Amino acid sequence: MSINVNIPPGALGAFLKAQGTSQKAAIDRGIRVAKHRAVRLLKERTPLDQGVMRAAWSVTKNGVENDSPIAGIIEKGARPHKVSREGFEQIYEWVRRKVPVVEGLIGPHQAGARGKRGRFGHMLTASEAGKKYDKAAYDITWAIVKRLEREGYKGTRFVEKSMPEILNMSVEEISDSIERALRGE
Repeated sequence: MSINVNIPPGALGAFLKAQGTSQKAAIDRGIRVAKHRAVRLLKERTPLDQGVMRAAWSVTKNGVENDSPIAGIIEKGARPHKVSREGFEQIYEWVRRKVPVVEGLIGPHQAGARGKRGRFGHMLTASEAGKKYDKAAYDITWAIVKRLEREGYKGTRFVEKSMPEILNMSVEEISDSIERALRGE
């Protein structure tokens, strides 16, 4: 869209000075709106476990950031490494949340007071189901830890993949804001 501007003779200097001020404000407004749109987009694309990383997105003076301690690892990955005891416990809790039933074993939250049929057809009490489930979760956690030691973690690169769209949104918002300023809106 093009806009024609008529400037009376002798008023060009004042016009340019006023336009410079309003254009800077328009650009700042466009950048601010683009940053908020980028946060919304990144929140939609953030891998979700408990929502901590998704909730950590924020608009800052210099851009958009995520201050979750795991954000960098989820995005870029990690080379092969030993897993600490605390890391093992975090992975174990993740497995317990994500794998409620393992190979037909019944999770502790599923076994009632009268019990349920187990993997081999016998009745499991809530206590027995919990022990079997804990063993299965432990085994899965151990396999994940060993794989991290061998292969590391690749990373999702969801932010990197979103950058072209964020750039286009930014250009669009800044352009729209400048056009509105030129129209006097």
